[in-house]
Amino acid sequence: MLQERIEAARPIARKIADAEQSFNQSLQLIGELLTEIPRARARLAGRVSPSVGVAASEKLAAAAVAATAGYKELVEAHGHLAEDRDMIGLRTVGFGD
Repeated sequence: MLQERIEAARPIARKIADAEQSFNQSLQLIGELLTEIPRARARLAGRVSPSVGVAASEKLAAAAVAATAGYKELVEAHGHLAEDRDMIGLRTVGFGD
């Protein structure tokens, strides 16, 4: 019975970790985009309008806020899964890194 519970929980543990990593990577890439736009504008100073990239930057900032909110929800879900893990008697079982 314990082995069945472990085997049922293991894919969930892997997927929640993968999802958290995915959100972190998305946030990192959005941040890199947000910093690259003004750098590109500075490299082209005087040859492009100062407003180039501003609308895109606003959308990227909104995407970062939304991704951060999504990440927060995912972390809270992870907490609930940890509570469920404890309820089914897997408190001391580890699932890797």
